[in-house]
Amino acid sequence: MPQAYYGKRQALYVRGSSDQLSHLRTDCKMPAGGPETVMSIDQKYGRVFKGKTANLSETYTNEFADKGVA
Repeated sequence: MPQAYYGKRQALYVRGSSDQLSHLRTDCKMPAGGPETVMSIDQKYGRVFKGKTANLSETYTNEFADKGVA
């Protein structure tokens, strides 16, 4: 990751990224309800997405992960 992304807080970025690993599935697929949960969090706290919505059927799919499992 370029330094411009994490600024002067590399240790915080690494720790945050590492903490996220426990939430990921080993098959690389988003669980049922996952996209809705992410959108809900972004709507509440995301500076750019706050108060907005998206059609998740047009923005997210497990297709890539399905091809990797086959």
